[in-house]
Amino acid sequence: MDTQIEQLNLSSITKFALAYAGITTVSELKEYNYISLANVLPRNCSLNPIMKELNTYCLLYTSDAADDLIGVD
Repeated sequence: MDTQIEQLNLSSITKFALAYAGITTVSELKEYNYISLANVLPRNCSLNPIMKELNTYCLLYTSDAADDLIGVD
């Protein structure tokens, strides 16, 4: 069973933003990187704290291009 976003210890702002984008489970985040996620989040949300929080919990993946730039294999 996939973990629901609502079950995670995330801020209410991050949960709201993900729900707005239609992302309700952790596995759905695999489809996104920083840029693609920023394009589906609400325009009135501050992106930096949301992205930072998702990154802290290793829930957001970098794009292949970004991985190449920072040397991730």
